[in-house]
Amino acid sequence: MIKYISVALLSAIYLLLFINNADAAVNWSTLTAETLSQLQPSEFNTINSTQLSSIPVAAISGMSSTQLSYIPADAATGFSVAQVAKLTGTYSTDACSGFTAAVMYSIPATVYSGFLPGCVGIIHSEALSQWTSEQLSNLTSIAARGFTSNIAGLNPSAFAGFSSAQLGILKNSYSTDACGNLLPNQIAFMPPAAFSGWNRNCVFLLKSMAFSSITAAQMSFFPPDGAKGLTADVVQNMSPQSGAGWTSASLSAVASTYSTDGCGGFSADHVANMTPSAFSGWTKNCVFFSA
Repeated sequence: MIKYISVALLSAIYLLLFINNADAAVNWSTLTAETLSQLQPSEFNTINSTQLSSIPVAAISGMSSTQLSYIPADAATGFSVAQVAKLTGTYSTDACSGFTAAVMYSIPATVYSGFLPGCVGIIHSEALSQWTSEQLSNLTSIAARGFTSNIAGLNPSAFAGFSSAQLGILKNSYSTDACGNLLPNQIAFMPPAAFSGWNRNCVFLLKSMAFSSITAAQMSFFPPDGAKGLTADVVQNMSPQSGAGWTSASLSAVASTYSTDGCGGFSADHVANMTPSAFSGWTKNCVFFSA
């Protein structure tokens, strides 16, 4: 009789432990980088914003790209500035490649100030497709240095939040191909003031149709250093109305030794739309190369 009671008791204890273990949630607030890294990706499938925000900053560096890809979009509102800054920690360098478009969209705009260039550089282009202008505007210029060819996937309307400082950093040696992957519809959304951030290295890498939709207002902020990088193909495909935004300073820089063929792209429509004051910027080299 005692034997049967013991077996029954043990079975009950085992069942109780099993139920408790199955129902027990991960104690997110006590995780370390090591213990977090050992969690099954499926554990993140049910995490909520409160639990996500409770994960210690130091532990976030243990997160893998697979674990990150399981986080629900609505939970991403729990991310903090300090946490996203740790996603490029030495424990796990590929975490940011696990971001999905839905999760990135849900991260509060102010949190974007925590992203580092190493993280931005490995985010898949499709994960950038839902960024908002407010989110992009909160990205630091240092973080913008991380953009690579993935920038082509960035939501065009998000560029309404792009700054001259962010644009200016794209020339950095950390990422030399970001400028070459900017699309015409992305550039069209940039605020006119952001155009002051163009530099010769970035402009020189632009594809031929990059400036096909720019406005006179944008062009009025285009700096002389940016003009030095213009090629004939880019100038030729500029919208004719952008001619009204040329300044004498930028026009005089087109025929610099850096790029002497930029003037060869000017059309009669471009010139016709230039203001009288801009004409003082014509140089003999530019006139010589003009079609």
